[in-house]
Amino acid sequence: MLVLAFSDTDRFSYNVYRKIERELNNVREFSNMRVSLYRETPVILIRGKDLPFIEKEELDKALTCLSVKDPKIVFISRHEMRSPKPMLTVHTSGNWGRAEYGGVDNEVSICNACLNSNIIRYLKKLAEERELSTEYDVIMEATHHGPSIDYESCFVEVGSTEREWSDVRCINLFVDLIEAMIGGFNMFLRKIGKVTISIGDLHYCTLMNYVLNGEIDLGHTIPKYVEISEKNVRDAIVRTMPEIERVIVHWKSLKRDTRELVLKVLENYSNIEIIKRK
Repeated sequence: MLVLAFSDTDRFSYNVYRKIERELNNVREFSNMRVSLYRETPVILIRGKDLPFIEKEELDKALTCLSVKDPKIVFISRHEMRSPKPMLTVHTSGNWGRAEYGGVDNEVSICNACLNSNIIRYLKKLAEERELSTEYDVIMEATHHGPSIDYESCFVEVGSTEREWSDVRCINLFVDLIEAMIGGFNMFLRKIGKVTISIGDLHYCTLMNYVLNGEIDLGHTIPKYVEISEKNVRDAIVRTMPEIERVIVHWKSLKRDTRELVLKVLENYSNIEIIKRK
C-alpha cells in the first residue's frame, strides 16, 4: 500500500502537504505526528523534525494506527547539496557507513527498484511536458542519509535552495505525481527493465539513460566514496526488491582490493549477471 510522508520542518515537503490538506480525512493527532487519509491513501505528517531523522518506532506507531500492511513509503522532501542547482531526485534512504544525517550506522532501508525507477521516469515525463527539464536536472541519487527502516521506501525530492522549494511549478508537479500514484499505484510497481544494483558509481547516478529507456530498474547504489564492505554488498542485494538480476560494477572507480571484495561476495549469487563498466 502507498503511504505518503511529509515534514512540517521541510519547506518543500510542507508546501506540498498544504496543497492536499483540505482533502484529508480521518485525521488523528499524536505528540509529534499527524496521521490521516487522502482519498484512502495513508498520509503521515511528522512534526518538529526532518524526515531523515524519523525513527522506525515512530513509523510503526503511525502505520499501526492507519492499519497499513505491506507499506511502500514515499517521503516528499527537499534536496540540499554543497553546490546548489535545480534538481528533481529519487533515492532510497540508509547508511553504508556512519549515520551522519539520521538513520543507523551501516543499515539501509529496503529499496523497491521498480518504484524508484518508475517515479523518476514519471518525473522526467512531467518535467518535459511542463518545460522544466531544461532548468531542472532529473536524476537518481545513491542511497544515503536516514532513516534506516525495514520498509520499501524512497525519497522524492526537489533541490536545492529556497527558490526551488517554493517554486509553485514544482509543488504542483509533485501534487500531480501523488495523484498519479494514487490513481494507479500498481503501474509504479511494474517491472520494466532488469532489476539492477550499482556499485562504485558517482553520488548522482550515471546510469540514468538506462533507467529512462527501460533497460534497467535501478535499486540500491553504493557510491564510489564509500569504504565498501562485504556487508554493504550483501545488503544492497538482499534489500533491493524484487530479486536482483544484474550488478553493474564501476570497475575503474574502485580500488583493486575493493573489486576483489565485491567479486568475492558476488560469487555466492550465481544467478546474478555481473557487468564491469569501464
